[in-house]
Amino acid sequence: MKAMKVRHPLWNHEYEQQADGSVQIVDLDSGSVGAYDRYGHRLGGEVTLYDPQLLDWVGGKPLRRETVADDS
Repeated sequence: MKAMKVRHPLWNHEYEQQADGSVQIVDLDSGSVGAYDRYGHRLGGEVTLYDPQLLDWVGGKPLRRETVADDS
């Protein structure tokens, strides 16, 4: 499965899911990098500002196809 990578719509930050489930945040203006788990626990790096909803969305586990409601 391909890792999720999303650019924040307001801040110039890029959120990318890592193989271990953590999320790497890159400040595209300064080049600073930080790492967090999906719950907002800082794992390291210089970036201290994050969007908790985007962090959880990028770092969360995707739903299995069977758990998604079928609208038909």
